[in-house]
Amino acid sequence: MIVWGRGDHWAACVHHHKCALCRGPLRLPFVVWIDSCRERHPDGWIEDATVFICSECCVEKQRGLSSDMRRITTAKEIERLGFHYTAGAVSGGFLMSGTNNKQ
Repeated sequence: MIVWGRGDHWAACVHHHKCALCRGPLRLPFVVWIDSCRERHPDGWIEDATVFICSECCVEKQRGLSSDMRRITTAKEIERLGFHYTAGAVSGGFLMSGTNNKQ
C-alpha cells in the first residue's frame, strides 16, 4: 500500500524505519509491503515480513523488480507443468533442461 499523508496510521514509520532497498530515510509518500505471515511485537510495531520502500527507490527499481517477479512467476508456472529450468545467461532468461513427465 502507498502511504500518502501524515494522517495515515503508517506515516509514523518515517521515524522508526528505513527503506529496505537503499537504507535511506523514509519520506512521504512511501510503500509498505506486508507479507501475510507477519507478527505483532510487544511494542505494537509489525516488523517481521513488513518492507518499507522509499518513493525514490520505487521509481528507480520498478522496472527491474516487477520484471524479475514476472519472470519468476513464469518459471514457476513452467515448473508446475513438469519442466525443469536452469538459470542461464541467455538474455536474463532461463534454459529448459527436460521434464519429469513419465508419459
